[in-house]
Amino acid sequence: MVEKTEYTLPKFIDNVHLYMEYISSRNITKNFYFPPLPKGSQVQNIAMSSCPDINNEDWVMAVKFSGSKLKLYRHNKDFRWIDIETTHESISPHSSLMYSKKDQRFYVPTPGCNYLCSFDLNFKEKDKLEFVELRKKDLPKYELFELMEMNSFTRTDHMVESPSGEHFLITWYYGDEFELYKELTVIHKTKSFKVFREDEQLTDRKTKFMSYTENIGDLCIFLGHGEASCVPASTIPGLKPNCIYFRGHNYGVFDITTQTCTVFTNDEGLLSSTQFPSWPHPLSLTPN
Repeated sequence: MVEKTEYTLPKFIDNVHLYMEYISSRNITKNFYFPPLPKGSQVQNIAMSSCPDINNEDWVMAVKFSGSKLKLYRHNKDFRWIDIETTHESISPHSSLMYSKKDQRFYVPTPGCNYLCSFDLNFKEKDKLEFVELRKKDLPKYELFELMEMNSFTRTDHMVESPSGEHFLITWYYGDEFELYKELTVIHKTKSFKVFREDEQLTDRKTKFMSYTENIGDLCIFLGHGEASCVPASTIPGLKPNCIYFRGHNYGVFDITTQTCTVFTNDEGLLSSTQFPSWPHPLSLTPN
């Protein structure tokens, strides 16, 4: 994202521009420029239907902005952004937008995560968003003190698709906590995660059945400010299977098997997410 580039026309000089440099597996570089966005636009995350390969000219990109705004760009169709009409009640302001290759649709949870707001690659201006109901099954039983503690947490929800097409719903819990490093202060700290796996035998176009699980096998999930990603741990040295690597208010790893959360620190306290680069975009981990 840049405020001003050499290709900018004078009337757009104060607008925000998206620019992408794509390097293919054959080491061929291609630059992509996108229509200007209104001044002050704050992009939360970007989801794409496929890599913008030189041999693939029909990819689609969707952008989620801070709050509940969505825009769509269809490459080689029309050099403009398509505004997607949303409301604060239909889009979770802090959850990430994702693209499902299996369903060929974009998804983002609603604020209560009882539904997924959804639209496909052929979405046009004035089209209506679709909503897919989420039905959670096999929820764990909690003691009263656990429920009271969870009621004090804030939460974000994220959908992620594995390389094989499995869908997972991740609920990320944060809580306030006193910490003493150089001085006593209150921090907002990652507390736990809940993972739900889609039951494909029960799922249909209008309803996704999600079963609570503490075992995602060899997979590990990356959550942060961008689109969530999921990769087999065995394909990348150093990764631990059945874990969630997170980058948000804090930076750390959550072990789904043991339900333990490790937040990384240094001598000055918790490591903030601004001290580390973003996780790789899911498409960068997908073989061509």
